[in-house]
Amino acid sequence: MLRSLNIAQGAPVTSNGKTFDVSTLTVSIYRAGALQSTGVTTAWLDVGTANWAYTFQTPDGSCNVRTGGTALPSSAVLNAAGPFISGDQYPGCTPARLPTSLSLSLTPVASTWAYRVTNGIPFVCIESSIRGAVGGVQSESDCVEVVDANGTLGSRVRIVVTDLNGVTTTLTN
Repeated sequence: MLRSLNIAQGAPVTSNGKTFDVSTLTVSIYRAGALQSTGVTTAWLDVGTANWAYTFQTPDGSCNVRTGGTALPSSAVLNAAGPFISGDQYPGCTPARLPTSLSLSLTPVASTWAYRVTNGIPFVCIESSIRGAVGGVQSESDCVEVVDANGTLGSRVRIVVTDLNGVTTTLTN
């Protein structure tokens, strides 16, 4: 099985008088050279930050809306972790159809940060979890290599996704 990961920056978008940076992450799964599935997450980020305000997932058509958050630290020791962003997940939303105050949330979303060593490589990670309707937990860990004591980011990434059925997919380079 072959997996591909593509991250692309998009043009800024303005919604309800606020401008956001846009980033899109596309994961494709191939088996025997044939495309099996593709998942796309588009994030609207506070300008110049890693703080998502909205994330939109396809093909399921859900979105996450930030409800609170804490700034990322400017430095950390190995094995440190802390809170980052909290939000709510909503069904049937798109960038053109955002949830309103009358929309009902499916479940809360929680993101944390962590700085740790995996396979001998120091990574800074953003980790998110969403509790499913029947009690399962979907999680994602997006990690980028840290190459020096100044916090310079390297070229290695590690993405680990566990779906509500407990199936884990790991992407690394």
